[in-house]
Amino acid sequence: MTKQTQGLSTSLTVLMSVATGLVVASNYYAQPLLDTIAHAFAITANQAGFIVTAAQLGYAFGLLFLVPLGDMFERRSMIVVMTLLAAAGMLITASSHTLAMMILGTALTGLFSVVAQILVPLAATLAAPEKRGKVVGTIMSGLLLGILLARTVSGALANLGGWRTVYWVATVLMVIMALALWRGLPAVKQTSTLNYPQLLGSIFSLFTRDKLLRTRALLGCLTFANFSILWTSMAFLLAGAPFHFSDGVIGLFGLAGAAGALGARPAGGLVDKGKAHLTTTWGLVLLLLLQYLPPNLTRTTARRAQRREKRYRRADQNKYKQRIQACCAIQRRRHRRRHDRQRANKSENSRNNPHDFTITQLNPGCSQRRCLTAY
Repeated sequence: MTKQTQGLSTSLTVLMSVATGLVVASNYYAQPLLDTIAHAFAITANQAGFIVTAAQLGYAFGLLFLVPLGDMFERRSMIVVMTLLAAAGMLITASSHTLAMMILGTALTGLFSVVAQILVPLAATLAAPEKRGKVVGTIMSGLLLGILLARTVSGALANLGGWRTVYWVATVLMVIMALALWRGLPAVKQTSTLNYPQLLGSIFSLFTRDKLLRTRALLGCLTFANFSILWTSMAFLLAGAPFHFSDGVIGLFGLAGAAGALGARPAGGLVDKGKAHLTTTWGLVLLLLLQYLPPNLTRTTARRAQRREKRYRRADQNKYKQRIQACCAIQRRRHRRRHDRQRANKSENSRNNPHDFTITQLNPGCSQRRCLTAY
């Protein structure tokens, strides 16, 4: 392998970090919008969940069949082409009018968004050995921030212009990023003599021989599965009763996870100091401890929301009763005045026509008891 540039500048590191976050974010824009998309296409929550599933399946196929191509082709050209293809997938999603078309666009975006997994090893290749862990940690911070902040950005854009606006804007940003990567990335030519089937076979060979690789792969699989289950189901939970949150509010929950994503760079610094095992162990311990915190917080928040809803309902009922009582009081006052006028007229008629008094008393035109009972 030959490189046209040595080392990795700070500006290029930032560019690769932003590109990684932007590309991988394309798989997660839909998560806070699932309830809105379900209503737009008149589908159930289970059917809307296939949108996220299609993105993850496309991403898995890309990891398995596209990422190995980075050892065969020139990486800068490959990264730019895959970024443009991911933008094309989002364009299909933005213009979709059926669930099948949206799933197709989402799957294509997920398939080619694995460009993020080509940028990470490229950064490790270009970085100096003593700074490799910190550089990879910086790129991973961008990747994790893209995953988490995608929800916040998509929720905000959906509130402004609808869920399709999210994908239109993301498509434009991806095209701009492809141009920036073409100008900023160095040309890295590969000299591997393996063909494509041999590259695929080498992956399984490494997996069977390297115990550490299997352990890390298993940890990554379980951690990411936990992550996906949490964020995918959260959209339907927060959009339904008793919360009824909007897309923008649901997206704000991504800010809570952004703080954790910023820990990737310090973790990379610890890896440079030879503390990779200790960092992984403590990270898993904290993850296991925090597993029990969100359900308790969710139940507490739900109970508070239910109590608040009951208070609002009681207050509305009291206001309604007060309005009814006020209307009844007005009606009673009007009826008393009308009844008093009728009695005054009858008294005057009885004095003028004594013979009609008996008839008037026996056939009154209005009964005060009956009128008051009616109101």
